[in-house]
Amino acid sequence: MDSVLLLPSSFDATMLADFLPLDIGSWLSSTTVAWKFVLQLVIIVAVAALIYAKIHGTYAAKLLQGLAFVMGCYLLADILDLNILHQILGVVLQILIIGFIILFQPELRRLMAFLGQPDLLGKFAFTHSASQSSSDVVSELLEAVRLLSKTKTGALIVLESQSASSSDYLEAGTPMDAKLSAELLLTVFHPNTPLHDGAVIINHNHRLMAAGVLLPLSENPKLSWQYGTRHRAALGLSEVSDSCCIVISEETGRISYTELGAITQIQDTAELKDRLETHYNIILDDTLRGGKGSKRTSLGDLLQPEFIARLFTKQVQADVTKELSGSGGGSSSKENN
Repeated sequence: MDSVLLLPSSFDATMLADFLPLDIGSWLSSTTVAWKFVLQLVIIVAVAALIYAKIHGTYAAKLLQGLAFVMGCYLLADILDLNILHQILGVVLQILIIGFIILFQPELRRLMAFLGQPDLLGKFAFTHSASQSSSDVVSELLEAVRLLSKTKTGALIVLESQSASSSDYLEAGTPMDAKLSAELLLTVFHPNTPLHDGAVIINHNHRLMAAGVLLPLSENPKLSWQYGTRHRAALGLSEVSDSCCIVISEETGRISYTELGAITQIQDTAELKDRLETHYNIILDDTLRGGKGSKRTSLGDLLQPEFIARLFTKQVQADVTKELSGSGGGSSSKENN
């Protein structure tokens, strides 16, 4: 009769090693701790990446970098046994942590709401479903901005990035969740409509989520007096998030673009088109999907050294557009504001 090998009701990798050949058992017992360490490391890195993706480009990210620097100095002082410096940095670190929680409650609230979304993993997928392609959105925005500038109609358009969220400001506006079009933007910003004084918010799926939205004003003391409420609101939002804003002056019809706390005067719609394509990553997006306005390019073409090198130059938009159009005449002509 064959003997039956009975195993204990509860055992770990160390017990299992006793029933296996010496080399396999030693490997299991020695890697148990290593696998636990790797698993914990992966979880920590994933959570840190989620937090960084959510607050990237905001003042909260800058403060977090400063907090990490102080924490590093604190640990270094502990390792070198610098007792006085260690105690001082410990007090500073506690103050910074409390200040971080108090000053950045909105960002932390948005982070918690972001982590609690049921489709969280879908936000990090390589593909996403949008109501319109990036090329169509840029075309609609350019047409609307051109007409608004021509008629000197004041406007403020917020373009959310993939990681940004303006949900805290939607409550102060009128929800819409509508398909983006030039006609809709012209209607919203018409002087006789009740929503023309506020901002419109366009999310990363190219939906016009709300109109008449009130935004935080910039507190930059160096901002020129010539900028009105719209410009200060656009700059204020770009200071606390990585969303971009398009502003049309009601007095002059001039176009301004705010990004990462900086405001730039746009000379023509061709310059605005370059910035919008950069914001929406339209070159790579349309190339990989064979989108409107570009010829289909294989993945092998994208991996050519010359193509990759141009991605890191200042002329990336002009060079890549010329590459995809197949000739130098494929770019749009400049339009007067």
